Parts: sequence; C-alpha cells; structure tokens
Amino acid sequence: MVDSSPSSSPSSGSISNSSRDSRRNNRDRDRANRNRERRDINQEDQDILDRAREQELRDRELQA
Repeated sequence: MVDSSPSSSPSSGSISNSSRDSRRNNRDRDRANRNRERRDINQEDQDILDRAREQELRDRELQA
C-alpha cells in the first residue's frame, strides 16, 4: 500500500500541471478579452468626445 501512493503521485502531478496550464490559458484568454473590450470602450468614448468637440466648434462658429 505504501508503495502505491508514491507511484500515483507523479500522475497526479502531471494532472496538476495540466490543470494549472489550462487555468493559465483561460486566465490569459480572459485578460485578452477584457483588454479588447476596454479598447473598444475607450474607442467609443473617444468617438463621443470627438463628436462633442466638433459640435462645440460648429456652435462657436455659428455664434461668431
């Protein structure tokens, strides 16, 4: 019985590594998705700010 425990240990270690790699890959994928969403939101915000600036310039020209 004592001998079977160490022999099962390497296989559980490889499962642990595989599991760790899987979690790391998922974490990296999630991070990439969040960064992509953040870039999209930042671009949308930038577009809104650009339109607001253009509108403000048009309003100033009309008042002049």
